[in-house]
Amino acid sequence: MRKLQGLTLLVLISNLLLAQTTIELKQIMQGQNFVGSWPEMPNWTVDGASFVFDWNPQNANPVNTAQSFNLAKKTITELDINQADNTLYWDATQANFNVQYYANNGQLLAYNKPKKTTTLVFESTTSIWNIQRLEDQNKVAFQLGENLFLYNAKVGSFIQLTQFVKGEKPSKSNAKKTYLESQEAQLFDYWKNKNIKSEFNAKRNKLRTENTNLSPIYFGDTRVENIVISPDGKKITYRLMQDTQEKDTETEFFITKNGFAATRPARAKVSQNEPASFLYVLHVGTDSVTAVSEDNLPGVFTQGLFMNTTEKLKAAKNVIFHGPYYHPNNKTGVLEIKSFDNKDRWIVALNPVTLALEVLDHQHEESWIGGPCISGWNEEAGVLNWIDSTQIYYVSEKTGWAQLYSYHLKSKKTEALTTGTFEIHQIQRSKKEGILYLTTNQSHLGNRSFYHLNTKTKTLLPIITLDGNAEVAISPNEDKLALRFSTKNKPWEIYVQENKPNQKMVKVTQSTTKMFDAIKWADPKVIVFKGLDGVAVQARVYEPQTNVKNGAAIIFVHGAGYLQNAHNWWSHYYREYMFHNLLIQQGYTVLDIDYRASEGYGMKHRTDIYRHMGGKDLDDHIAGKNHLVALYGIDPKRVGIYGGSYGGFITLMGLLTTPDEFACGAALRSVTDFTYGSDRHDRRDGNTESDRQ
Repeated sequence: MRKLQGLTLLVLISNLLLAQTTIELKQIMQGQNFVGSWPEMPNWTVDGASFVFDWNPQNANPVNTAQSFNLAKKTITELDINQADNTLYWDATQANFNVQYYANNGQLLAYNKPKKTTTLVFESTTSIWNIQRLEDQNKVAFQLGENLFLYNAKVGSFIQLTQFVKGEKPSKSNAKKTYLESQEAQLFDYWKNKNIKSEFNAKRNKLRTENTNLSPIYFGDTRVENIVISPDGKKITYRLMQDTQEKDTETEFFITKNGFAATRPARAKVSQNEPASFLYVLHVGTDSVTAVSEDNLPGVFTQGLFMNTTEKLKAAKNVIFHGPYYHPNNKTGVLEIKSFDNKDRWIVALNPVTLALEVLDHQHEESWIGGPCISGWNEEAGVLNWIDSTQIYYVSEKTGWAQLYSYHLKSKKTEALTTGTFEIHQIQRSKKEGILYLTTNQSHLGNRSFYHLNTKTKTLLPIITLDGNAEVAISPNEDKLALRFSTKNKPWEIYVQENKPNQKMVKVTQSTTKMFDAIKWADPKVIVFKGLDGVAVQARVYEPQTNVKNGAAIIFVHGAGYLQNAHNWWSHYYREYMFHNLLIQQGYTVLDIDYRASEGYGMKHRTDIYRHMGGKDLDDHIAGKNHLVALYGIDPKRVGIYGGSYGGFITLMGLLTTPDEFACGAALRSVTDFTYGSDRHDRRDGNTESDRQ
């Protein structure tokens, strides 16, 4: 009887939990322990039979573990560390090769696609990375430490191609011998023989170096980066990066292993020094190294208008080189170059003979160059690649929206491949020349939808256009899609579907907990209102039930500046999303605004805060408050505002510069002085320290 009573009590408790309709603050603060651990982005295996993703089902482990989904069996299997490390993933850059090379824990591996066999090619205690294919199917280049090596599968040979050495080239001593040194050399055979032996060894070492055609390349106090070999194997380009001299701050940590407080380096302060990069070409088999000059780039000697001068610079602006990118059937490499003052971006071709730069496209913006597929952080490369052996593609905001363009290297013509008031957010190449896979917000500015683009007809074929965000991984045969998808009130899950229109997404994972599922979560409306200057501003509005509505409102300010939060997918601010659910249950109306400079709305929206943070972005929150008062019955004297980081900055600006607009506010971890954060990592205003001032 006692067992029966206990079972009955357990069932009653379970039913009560499942019947929960309100959320508590302590549940929100549990984060994913309450919501559930959602899966990470999947990767296809090389054979296309399965895909692997990180996940922690039922929050069973402290960390996510690798999970493999088998398409044929429709089953998920957890992989141990060894299985996960030894899984061979599909590499789209090697799609047209019969053998695909991998690096794994110091091993270079070769996977034969037709035979489905894996061979160990080389093993080292040093990390192997940066695998590059040449036009000869038998040759593959790879990086071991800081140097590039070439493996020829046909003859089984390994050749070291570069010898980078940190520091300066040793200088020969021209100092004259003293009288005593000369006497020692004349009087003692020991020194005579030692000098003869030293000269012999020096000649022998020089002869060995000359025989290998591999002289050391000294790179001083810079960093060697981006080592790229041409498809014919005759040229190697490399970038030397000169970092800024930034002074790190320090912060105190109180939770340590030994129980004693300790200081650790933190974010560097802004430096007026800009980083710089230099591009060089090494001619394989010789000692010849050629520096590539940026002096012929239009605008490279022009200062931004913020300097209030028309004087030309005496030296070219500091730039960073990304690339070159090659097509297997074209010896011309194309590069993206960005200026560190954020005003210019050049798409260029590197002449294979003269090594001169030919400008294919020049993008200039007096605020700052950025946007999706372009990037506002100079050390991150924008999108640039080949459609076929004669055409490249890249993204530009020349129309005010991040759109896709092609450039024909023979006809020297530029064409717009997409047009409209939406943005291109991701581009994936197909094995079929002329086909690209795009992720855009064309279906709604708050969506991320998936399309096929035919570059010849310029037609976009919609594949996934549901409200939400579809992060897509394409199978090796390009017939199936593994995707991570979420909506406003449903966290990320893994799905699989056919890679064609009007297909059903089949759910693979169930990440949310029963406690989370028991609550009816709000599906906030995505609305558009007019800013104080008449510009359209998008926002999420959370409305309480009429019977509990109290006439008060809370405005949430997202952080990160260039980030989108008034969208149709699961928010990065998921705790705040749950907190907003708590607020509407208590009668508050909540407005979450994609204020000026948020992602997803084109160049003007992105740059409208240029040199005036706390201007139009704050105005958008005041306009949002006015919208609530006019259409949602909100008392203008009962509106609060809160946010963290940049959201904390806007909150403080609202409370201190417009004190009559907001009844209260909470500025969390707010930014109060932008000169205290390194501009290398914080480019919201797109400028260096001098530009801000």
